[in-house]
Amino acid sequence: MGIKKGEKVDYSLNQSGDLVEASPYRPIKQTSPNTALDNISGSPLRSIEYRIGRKETAALREMEVAGAQAGILPLLLRHPASLRGSLSLSCGGARRSWAAAAATAEGGGGEEGRGYERVPMDTPGAYRLVDRATGRSVIVWGGTDDVSMPSPAVLSTTTRAMAYRPVLEGKSCIIGDQSGSGKTLAYLCPVVQNLRKEEVEGLHRSSPRNPRVVVLTPTAELASQVLNNCRSISKSGVPFRSMVATGGFRQKTQLESLDQELDVLIATPGRFLYLLQEGFVQLNNLRCVVLDEVDILYGEESFEQVLHQLITVAPLTTQYLFVTATLPLDIYNKVVETFPDCELIMGPGVHRTSSRLEEILVDCSGDDNEEKNPETAFSNKKSALVKIIEESPVRKTIIFCNKIETCRKVENALRRVDRKASQIKVLPFHAALDQQQRIANIKEFLNKQTADSMFLVCTDRASRGIDFANVNHVVLFDYPRDPSEYVRRVGRTARGASGNGKAFVFAVGKQVSLARRVMERNIKGHPLHDVPCV
Repeated sequence: MGIKKGEKVDYSLNQSGDLVEASPYRPIKQTSPNTALDNISGSPLRSIEYRIGRKETAALREMEVAGAQAGILPLLLRHPASLRGSLSLSCGGARRSWAAAAATAEGGGGEEGRGYERVPMDTPGAYRLVDRATGRSVIVWGGTDDVSMPSPAVLSTTTRAMAYRPVLEGKSCIIGDQSGSGKTLAYLCPVVQNLRKEEVEGLHRSSPRNPRVVVLTPTAELASQVLNNCRSISKSGVPFRSMVATGGFRQKTQLESLDQELDVLIATPGRFLYLLQEGFVQLNNLRCVVLDEVDILYGEESFEQVLHQLITVAPLTTQYLFVTATLPLDIYNKVVETFPDCELIMGPGVHRTSSRLEEILVDCSGDDNEEKNPETAFSNKKSALVKIIEESPVRKTIIFCNKIETCRKVENALRRVDRKASQIKVLPFHAALDQQQRIANIKEFLNKQTADSMFLVCTDRASRGIDFANVNHVVLFDYPRDPSEYVRRVGRTARGASGNGKAFVFAVGKQVSLARRVMERNIKGHPLHDVPCV
């Protein structure tokens, strides 16, 4: 049952306190966890096996990696620690680390008296690692002669496994799963593998100003993060050239980079549209378009014009990948209206918060006899924030505000707590800062190892797909305007296969009951939006 074009769809709370939508999603073909994983053997990397027990989707959601239920994993990547995850998995009932096995095989030894054989493959940088005792195997892609390099990481998680074959086959897909589930690698690995395969077969090669893959992101910070992932893969035995084109940097430098051979162009919509209209970029060599955080992109002023240009100019065979942690109904229907054959790949965590996230509701309404106005609400929130800092000091905290003005007031309040800045480091992150300062602040927050408490005070700009590692606390100083934003904000902590964290949700007045219902829904493991399905 579909909805009519132009029909308004509202979100509401039912009598049980659950968030519901007035109309269902339009059904399209969906890849379910129990079918996608069984069918991955059609990959161009031959002889890949992937079998998974017939368990409920809820069980899949609890898998630490993809491993507890997985008999065989499709791919191992050799790359730096920035892309590594938990590696322990169950193979034929016996716990083992395939990553350690790969490293052992490369060193010429065996593990626990059982040998592993390294079998070369046609794809450059790839080989098959075979357990001689069981005959089971995985693919190791990329590599180095340096045996001291960190162990390979498993291309795991439910989302990556579900997306691997459809993306590899060139199908247009909607890829959705919760924040921190590894969606960037879910599309990058098979897309880059296709590029390498075309080169080996002599079908296509890199050329100046003519990218084979375009990745569009809503912010320059997310574009830089995608670029870092590309470079990590490229440096690990799978060479390809990638670059970023966004506002806030020297245009001349970006144009000079375009004149070199190019495989992957990562850009924000406005800058990409400029490059396309001015003739600095051609699309006749385009193979794939990735729209990362597509629900945010649709809110950009120039995005629909960019999408129209892509559809008009790009080859008809171009693959489109729509990637998101949240997929509201209106965005979903816009996508399937334009791309009706798009395959739906929804991980078990989409529209859900992490099961390892602890949510704490902080009622900042004040006493009943207290005057209710924005000033008293801010004062109560500030007092609550200072109390959290004093009673629960941690290394890294992200504080979300709805307005830049509120960000600045929170920054000043934090600096007054530690006037000498000897224990507290405050880093603002919002649109009032120039781009170079924003990127510098985000890098310092992500990378700096310090005994001080670091606070990133930001608007929703920081919730848009940026991968924050080891964030202890998230504080929703202002309550978010919609359920999708709630999911994105609290998703900056408790990320990955084993991450934990706390989210302190400040609420005043009617927000308190709404926040309580949202948290009750999260505890039950229910999505904050309905999830599209067949």
